[in-house]
Amino acid sequence: MKAPGNDLSPIASRLPDRLIVDAPLGAGRNRVAEIIKRALFGGDIEGWRQDPAARKKILAATIRREIAALANELRKRGVRNPITRAEEEVAKRWQHASGAALNRWLRRNR
Repeated sequence: MKAPGNDLSPIASRLPDRLIVDAPLGAGRNRVAEIIKRALFGGDIEGWRQDPAARKKILAATIRREIAALANELRKRGVRNPITRAEEEVAKRWQHASGAALNRWLRRNR
């Protein structure tokens, strides 16, 4: 029986594939979920559920890492304004109105 609040499918669907690739081949769904939880939340898996402010900080850090990785890829391709473009693309994935709106949310939740 699953403990309440352990469903990671909403989070896992928004993670970049490179985090999931670290899972060992043939690993079951629970093992992959455990690897993702440890990658996102460090060793303190239970503590993050208790405090809503902590969850927002963790989510903001995750989104910042995703923006940085995407901006780095765009920079390597020679795209102009890679950070702005990365913010716009990530904002669509995380259902924010625009890159600027996502940026404001990230600043509020440092």
